[in-house]
Amino acid sequence: MQLDAARADRIVVDDDAAQLKGFRSSSGANSPFVGHGYLHDANTDKGEQTARFTPELPKDGRYTVAIAYPVNANRASNVPVTIRHADGETKIVLDQKKKPAVDGLLQPVGTFRFTKGKAGYVEIANAGTEGYVVIDAVQ
Repeated sequence: MQLDAARADRIVVDDDAAQLKGFRSSSGANSPFVGHGYLHDANTDKGEQTARFTPELPKDGRYTVAIAYPVNANRASNVPVTIRHADGETKIVLDQKKKPAVDGLLQPVGTFRFTKGKAGYVEIANAGTEGYVVIDAVQ
């Protein structure tokens, strides 16, 4: 199953629009996922791979950030995520072994204040992780 990143009621940045350092292995083996599949770190080069998702926001406001990934037992349970927003930076740890709360695909990580345009981002890294780190999309 795949979900459409271009839904009018959501602002979604798919993995093919992310700024990547590494994360060159692609897959579609596990679902659901956004678009044509997802990328992962191949469980290698720990601490050297990052994916930055930068949305084009239509207006200033508070936005709930959710990260899309297909769950699997071989995923990392300690994925570092940095959310850069209008009030600074928030770091969280994402457990990709846990099934995402929304539609089995999206895991909300918080609500933050962002400014219009491309001022904020969500960055997913693989530093210190054990297991595969998957990047699919950020809403």
